[in-house]
Amino acid sequence: TVLNVVGAVALCDAVRRCWSSLWTARAIAYRRDQDIGHEDISDAVVVQQMVPAEVAGVLFTADPMSGRRDHVVIEAAAGLGEAVV
Repeated sequence: TVLNVVGAVALCDAVRRCWSSLWTARAIAYRRDQDIGHEDISDAVVVQQMVPAEVAGVLFTADPMSGRRDHVVIEAAAGLGEAVV
């Protein structure tokens, strides 16, 4: 997540940073530990207008811990969302 991006150059840089997160040591180790091949991954970057917020959150349509698709998980925190992403 990259917040408060201003201008086209900064936006392009932020998108590149998000895409490159697929190749951090942590991401590579996670795929190795989960037996996920590098050829089996993809990523998308969502760009949204920044709005002032007192509370922000994220909704998972499947439980990120168990993978169960019959559970949804909502996490929220005060601020712009840094604590929940």
